Amino acid sequence: DLPGIIIACPSNGVDAVKMLRRAVFEAYINSRITVFIEPIALYMVKDLHKPKDGKWSFKYPNIKEEITIGEFAVHGQGSSLTIISYANGFYLSMKAKVEIEKKLNKKIKIIDLRWLSDINIAGLMKSVGKCSKILIVDECRKNGCYGEGLVADISTASTKPLKIRLHAAENSFIPLGKAATVTLPSKESIIDNAIKLYNE
Repeated sequence: DLPGIIIACPSNGVDAVKMLRRAVFEAYINSRITVFIEPIALYMVKDLHKPKDGKWSFKYPNIKEEITIGEFAVHGQGSSLTIISYANGFYLSMKAKVEIEKKLNKKIKIIDLRWLSDINIAGLMKSVGKCSKILIVDECRKNGCYGEGLVADISTASTKPLKIRLHAAENSFIPLGKAATVTLPSKESIIDNAIKLYNE
């Protein structure tokens, strides 16, 4: 835990560019240090739902575009369920979105945090809105993961009862090869956790 440090964790290339620009600005103007974490699982990813759909390929942003610290992205306007994630967890949640909505016959909302520091909790709660069921998807191990703190922050900030489920990686060593993702959240496990949370 390094007080004052900025942690950037983009889920796609266009966000990475805009966030890096902001990180340079913060370093130059405010002398702040940024740790930039990139999900290597997404380095070669161009598609979202099927091969060659190109839905995870983006045009290089205008030179003046950037993403301010704490600014998150909201996808969808549903109020039956909200998924909050970042990096590869957000990508997997977006892959799961269509099937979750089909199974629930309702629209959901997915929030990409982008930054893991300087979180605008008040803004996050405003975006959650009337939704009372929140699924937090975190690829880190369950014990001591970022999602644990987020659960606490949301619970403290909320003025209404919420049902929050943390779906994180298993507390185990992460294997290599074909077993590398066995302990991590997947599209299928996100769908399963979302349906279970909704039905609680």
